[in-house]
Amino acid sequence: MPNRSGIISHNANLKRPDELLKKMKAVNSVNGLNYTHKELCTQGFVICNTLTGILKATLDQPGKDPEGNIFLFLEGEIFNLKEVMAHLGISEEITICDMLLLLYLKEGLEFVNHLNGEFSIVIYHKSEQRLIIFTDHLSSKPIYYLEEGNSLLFGSEKKSILAIAENSVEIDPVGLLQMFVHTHNLGGRTFIKNLKCIPPASYLECVKGKVVIRRYASLMRFSVPKSLPSPNLLVEQWGEEINQATLRRLEGKNRILLNLSGGYDSR
Repeated sequence: MPNRSGIISHNANLKRPDELLKKMKAVNSVNGLNYTHKELCTQGFVICNTLTGILKATLDQPGKDPEGNIFLFLEGEIFNLKEVMAHLGISEEITICDMLLLLYLKEGLEFVNHLNGEFSIVIYHKSEQRLIIFTDHLSSKPIYYLEEGNSLLFGSEKKSILAIAENSVEIDPVGLLQMFVHTHNLGGRTFIKNLKCIPPASYLECVKGKVVIRRYASLMRFSVPKSLPSPNLLVEQWGEEINQATLRRLEGKNRILLNLSGGYDSR
């Protein structure tokens, strides 16, 4: 599975960054499979995106500005790339991460509202030591985070964080109870104390030790009309929606991939 690990230090250089990268690569890989590791190691910041190569277009990472100050990493897919290109006035092909970075530089934090896809996006401003992490509307690519001392650890799986954490962790009894009752954690909680999940349609921003989470879009709301169409018509409309969603996901691909749940051992 594609995976991500990262850490940012608030007020000091990270100790042994090479060792941190080694741990990130090890925990994100499975023996017998080939992976590509896209990494960035700067003063106070280390990130490693581990990719399988199934989605070839995502291997060109990170996107970066001409000054080499802003970096963008992507996990997942963007389905409306043609619309993004049209919005930016781009005709020639560029990498997806470079395109997303151009959109970010043009629109600022609002750029994410132009995207249709399943993704998590990490943007790092080197000069400001500013980290921003975006989730999609459903948080289909979860991102977990843990504040530890002067550092913020983040990853697409809990194990990605635990592998680089310096301190031992404790079980969160409420989070564990949620798993037993709902088979899922609620409200960004996990069964590990202080290890949380960024909510859907939100972004985490970390600057100089201050961590804030803001929502960039409201969650889906539903209203029930006074009268409903016939069940047959509703089935046809729903079927067409599924068909269009599938076509968006298959566009530009020469193969079909089915994602199967990993159960309790998955993210």
